[in-house]
Amino acid sequence: VLGDTFYAYNAYDPSGVLSEGPVSFQSDNPGTITLLKTTTSPNFISGGTWADGIWYGCQYDNGWLWTIDEVTGDMTKIGGGGTGLNGLAYDPITGKMYGAGSYDLYVINMSNGGQTYVGPFSTGGLMIGIAFDGEGNLYGEDLGTDSLYSINTLTGAATLIGPLGININYAQDMAYDIDNGVLYLSAFTGTGQLYTCNITNGECTLVGNFQGGAEIDGFAIPYIITFPPETPERPDGPSEGIIGVEYTFSTSTTDPEGDQVFYLWDWGDGTSSDWLGPYDSGVTMFASHAWSETGTYNIKVKAKDIRGKESDWSDPKTIYIVDTAILEIGNISGGLFKVSAVIRNTGGVAATSVNWSIILTGGFILSGGEASGRILNLPAGKKKTVSSGLILGFGKTVITVSAEIAESSDTAERDAFVLLFFIKM
Repeated sequence: VLGDTFYAYNAYDPSGVLSEGPVSFQSDNPGTITLLKTTTSPNFISGGTWADGIWYGCQYDNGWLWTIDEVTGDMTKIGGGGTGLNGLAYDPITGKMYGAGSYDLYVINMSNGGQTYVGPFSTGGLMIGIAFDGEGNLYGEDLGTDSLYSINTLTGAATLIGPLGININYAQDMAYDIDNGVLYLSAFTGTGQLYTCNITNGECTLVGNFQGGAEIDGFAIPYIITFPPETPERPDGPSEGIIGVEYTFSTSTTDPEGDQVFYLWDWGDGTSSDWLGPYDSGVTMFASHAWSETGTYNIKVKAKDIRGKESDWSDPKTIYIVDTAILEIGNISGGLFKVSAVIRNTGGVAATSVNWSIILTGGFILSGGEASGRILNLPAGKKKTVSSGLILGFGKTVITVSAEIAESSDTAERDAFVLLFFIKM
């Protein structure tokens, strides 16, 4: 990423321009290095890492732990040590710090620099640098095999990922840009160079040469650890419904950093929403869905912040979807003395106790202006014709036909003209 500031330790500058000590440079311009301060450590800082906003380094010959002020370059010895270390790395997930000797992995006590042996790398080479990504995966670069490894933090065992494609020698280090998901090597290949490294196959890509061909060690990249949103609340909404009807559900969550969040709904029927949002942290959001088949469906939702961190799925909300009768007004017709209308049941179950009405509005209606009744049973897929009583009148009118049950209703209107006892549509 252009313009990010990286921190490191100049172990040796063949050009003689830079003194040994803490330095900084831009991620896109390793050819310009700023010396922060001449070193105060008896031996060079071989490994570096960023932990809880602090730059830590380990001394090459005896493993002493140091902190380095990234603004002033002031170095403060914590101490500890015992075994010389080549690399240092902090796990942002567990909060543990690890050190790499040439052949073995150690846990480092951040308060006193003490070392606890974990186990051998067993690469057949020499581990020269280590770094954690943002998910707690530890990587190592081996100077003897010129390869990238993943390292088991419980045993120290290193598993080959692939060759670096470059011949690395002498003092160097690696660091992971957690904010941007990029592994960097401050490599020395006969001259000092900055590389990115593909964590899937080990392949390195040159960014540029370090100023004066300097051997850059103690490499640390600042980052901000972000956490995913909290698991959203169990969706709130109806527990029962009918086919084809859209129902609305709500949920909310909070993000530890207060970031805005998106929501993804799983409707339990093999479909899901898009990522909806973003919404402010803590704000209730709503989403709607209709089911096309009867059944029992478990609805769940997850959240994602604007940095891409995803929560777990919520506890499920169960909804029971049943079939129902669906009423529909069909053809409305006139003629001598009366109006007739067709009422259909287009649903999947019988409609019972269907209340219907025929009302004429407007004109001069002497009789038959309103009629109503009840259909006791209208089977699924069937229709029934209902009729008004005797109609007498004159003039333009509007005929309104309605049919209703608890689950469904429909209304239709037709313009008509009443001429005594004849109704013309």
